[in-house]
Amino acid sequence: MKQGKVSAAVKLLTNSMEGGILPLDTETMNLLRSKHPEPADLNADAIFDQQAPEVHPIVFDSINADSVRSAALNTHGGAGPSGVDADGWRHILVSRNFGLASEELREAFAAMIKILCTEKVELVTSNDHVTSSIEAFLACRLIPLDKRPGVRPIGVGEVLRRIAGKVFMSVVKVTFGSVQVLFKYVQGRLVVVRPLSTPCVQYMKM
Repeated sequence: MKQGKVSAAVKLLTNSMEGGILPLDTETMNLLRSKHPEPADLNADAIFDQQAPEVHPIVFDSINADSVRSAALNTHGGAGPSGVDADGWRHILVSRNFGLASEELREAFAAMIKILCTEKVELVTSNDHVTSSIEAFLACRLIPLDKRPGVRPIGVGEVLRRIAGKVFMSVVKVTFGSVQVLFKYVQGRLVVVRPLSTPCVQYMKM
């Protein structure tokens, strides 16, 4: 309540006798492993063998420290693997307590978002492990929810990833208009279908 999270406090009181988070013991880990499917053979239909449409980098020139600040102010939620929730990152990125450090951090983060929007992230193999420079950025914190009976695995991503997504979508909405997506399961795979309008396709071909 002192943090202004009234809805979270009410939910805590009403659900205090139900559910909760399971401890990461052997039993919970076995339940989580039972929900993880065995690896299947490669399906040729799942391979996207076409070149992705190119978008001119100038589209993302509007990403700057101000857009990061606006996105940070409108981002809420729990912490990812770093342990810093949306309130903490908002304080780091926006608060005047840090002086120019916050402004410089927003500018550096805006530059990173531009790189993610305009450059391909290369995979690197290290000690038989395939990784990339943004592996930690894409990591999630695993939370096993008690469903009584059973368990529901929830992955909580980094707050910075959510902020970057808001910044990216603010550019996409201005440039291409509202973009709707359709989620569908095809042979056990989650497929995302994004219909593009004709002006959007024409803009990509410029």
